[in-house]
Formats: sequence, C-alpha cells, structure tokens
Amino acid sequence: MKDTNPDEITVGQAAKLLGVHRATIRRRTLSGDLPARRTAYGLLFRRSVLERMLADGWKPWPMGRPKKQ
Repeated sequence: MKDTNPDEITVGQAAKLLGVHRATIRRRTLSGDLPARRTAYGLLFRRSVLERMLADGWKPWPMGRPKKQ
C-alpha cells in the first residue's frame, strides 16, 4: 500500500503546476534544483514547497543546453 500525503504530488502534477514538461522536472530534480522524495513508485514533490518556489519567482531554465563559461 502506498504511503500518501495529500501535499505530495507526482512528476506530472508538478510539471503542470510549474508550467513545464515532465522531463524538465526530472532534470531539475537530478541537478538538485527541485527537492523531491524518491519512492518505489517514482518521485514525489511537496506541493507547498513548489508553490512557495513559484511565489518567490522560480523560473525554468532556458531551452537548450546551458552555455559553458
């Protein structure tokens, strides 16, 4: 049985909330930019944390690969 917390959302729900593609959510999570909890069912995100990030002005990276400095 899954441990569910009503504040936790899936990758797809997080992508919809932030207005980005699911791949962007996964990429930003791997880079450490988005906090997530790994489960046997996949990544789970705290809705309240993502909403706070949006309120603080969070923006997705520009398209394409980051430029080397």
